[in-house]
Amino acid sequence: AGITALCRTAVNTALGFHLKHVGLNAGDEEKGAAIARRFAEIFGMPYLPGNRSDFAGTVLESCKVQFPGEKGHIAIGTYLSASVQWLPAALEQFYQDYPQMTVEIREGNFQEIENWLESGAIDFGICSSPDDERMDWIPLKKEFYMAVCAQDSPWARQKILNLAQLNEISYIEEKGDVDLNRQLRRLRITPPLPRYSSLNIYAMIAMARHNLGVCILPELITRDSCQNVTLLPLEPPIERTIGIRLLSLKKTSPAAALLIEQIQKAVCQMEGPAPDRAG
Repeated sequence: AGITALCRTAVNTALGFHLKHVGLNAGDEEKGAAIARRFAEIFGMPYLPGNRSDFAGTVLESCKVQFPGEKGHIAIGTYLSASVQWLPAALEQFYQDYPQMTVEIREGNFQEIENWLESGAIDFGICSSPDDERMDWIPLKKEFYMAVCAQDSPWARQKILNLAQLNEISYIEEKGDVDLNRQLRRLRITPPLPRYSSLNIYAMIAMARHNLGVCILPELITRDSCQNVTLLPLEPPIERTIGIRLLSLKKTSPAAALLIEQIQKAVCQMEGPAPDRAG
């Protein structure tokens, strides 16, 4: 037994297997167990039975109940602005090559997307540029922040909103957002205390439209949602870079890699060339 185990280890090392995790929909309990047992036998891995899935080591998950994606599944974590402005065009082209794939889109803030990436809940995220290099990063577009206020607001008479005036406004905050506060701190500006806060960007814009205050939002989200309000540039200007963040581009699945490529093409067609990685 010891010699057999040693030989299996030597074979696996020689073949260079570096598979992280594969999920298969077996359809029922009997097939799920059979697939996991056979895979474990071939590759010298422990067979681990479970409630909804059986496993061969940590590599293969043979699902005994139906999980998302009969022919493959991709999960994306993204800012709302990117899911509205960019993903429909990219997915339209993607489904010409992978018509039977299923795609799950999770909208969240930067920290939520980071958590989903680290837990393996999503294949990649579309978010702002990170402060670290723990994961791979592909920049897509730089965008400026804009102040949003009612058309009859006193602030609408100004051509710009000076950030020195932040403490004078009735501020509407996007709850859970770290991007804007991070940019303000880089300018050594203390983020204002909010009078209102909301998780929903469209609710924030509606509050601004009814003259309840002023919110500061990235340009991308304001394109199709800021009717009957006034948009003001900021002074000094604040910008952020939106891009694709993932654990490893080299190790991502072929389908996810193709979808990333389609997103890059779609954004380039709509927004122009991507900024360099240093930006």
